[in-house]
Amino acid sequence: MNTDQVTELQRLHDISTGLHWVNDGEDLLFCCINNIDPKDLCLYDTESKKIPVDRLNDVLTLYTIAAAASVEDLPILAKQRICYEACEPWLSTVMSNDELEKFMVEHRLNDGFTPGVTDIEAALDRVHTLYPTVTYEMLDGKQNESSNDKILQVALGDLKLNAANVQQVYLALQDLFSKLDKGLEIDQSALEIMPAGFYGLRLACQNYLRRNEVKWLDHGDLSIRQQVVFTS
Repeated sequence: MNTDQVTELQRLHDISTGLHWVNDGEDLLFCCINNIDPKDLCLYDTESKKIPVDRLNDVLTLYTIAAAASVEDLPILAKQRICYEACEPWLSTVMSNDELEKFMVEHRLNDGFTPGVTDIEAALDRVHTLYPTVTYEMLDGKQNESSNDKILQVALGDLKLNAANVQQVYLALQDLFSKLDKGLEIDQSALEIMPAGFYGLRLACQNYLRRNEVKWLDHGDLSIRQQVVFTS
């Protein structure tokens, strides 16, 4: 990645979730594709901030860049704000539903998840078989690090216990949560139907990553609301 690309991702990060956060989605899109400093937004009226149809390629490019960037360069929340809050509403006014859906499927948010690294349902089965009841107290604190790691190793099977593999397990849990959550009523939660072993494995992953000072990653298909529910 060259210096210009790094600088641009830093700018996108800054105005979407950083120090110069732009709260409104339309204003965020305007700043992103026109390289506008957020503090200068007051200089533009509503009409002048409208994005013309001939900027379609620019908006598609912005979405593509944000979606494809690594989570180290552009965190998931920044990606979601740029792609879903800024770009998607505007794109929905100039593209058909089928075109937009196809584009979004082809440019899924890069969240660092590699499907197939672990069979998460088999991992949950193993954890529940050996640890049918897991409580917060059983895994919390330095004195319980050994128990925490044993649960993770059971889940990982033959894979080595390290931050990279634990991160993949954590993302796989979120992936399963996302799939189960689709189609539920608004007052329902996938937490109610997650397989046995979920709570203990989720907690073990969080504890391990926190202890090793590794920020756990958020799955690209989870909305902000779902992320809050998943971690609660």
